[in-house]
Amino acid sequence: QVSIADASATEGTSLEFSVTLEYAVFSPVTVSYIVVQNGTATSEDYSYVYADVVFAAGETSRLITVQTTSDLVVERNETLSVKLTGVSFPEASAFSASILNGLAQGMIVDDDDVSLTVTGVTSSVYEGDTAVFKASLSNQVSTPVTMQFVLDSGTADVGDDLENLTGEAIFSVTFYSMQTEHLLLIPTEADTFTEGEEFYSLRVATGS
Repeated sequence: QVSIADASATEGTSLEFSVTLEYAVFSPVTVSYIVVQNGTATSEDYSYVYADVVFAAGETSRLITVQTTSDLVVERNETLSVKLTGVSFPEASAFSASILNGLAQGMIVDDDDVSLTVTGVTSSVYEGDTAVFKASLSNQVSTPVTMQFVLDSGTADVGDDLENLTGEAIFSVTFYSMQTEHLLLIPTEADTFTEGEEFYSLRVATGS
């Protein structure tokens, strides 16, 4: 009987599936297999294979390798399967074998990380104008990521100097799939008072 075991590998390396025979036989054994796209991995994540693995006489273990693809996208671990489709012997052989466990799962482990930076596009403005900040992710993400930013008023008055904002102003920004930049708009309030420069700051609160 022939079996195949599950495997896992970091993206960019090879998945190695162990295929075993229950007993050694004194004849070559050919096992056919195919990669099945029945998980979360797509054809961009690995190299498709439809081939044979041959056991020499007396061998009981061989490896099937599936090359995975490296990328810079932050994503969940992805899965695919390898299916054993048949077992054959030389024409004159008296041996036979069946497939005991013919389906194995391969997990492609993501190795990418993401960081966030916030820069001022027009962070210094005249009162009454709108300050613009840019939030940037270092890498693309495959699923939406929501970040929360808190506006700390500093010497500026939230509600007086910063328009339409009261208390601790919190902004939620969602980066959608493959989006790496988002603009944050902070409107300021014009007044008739003679006063010095006023300051505020923007910080990251949470992310999910």
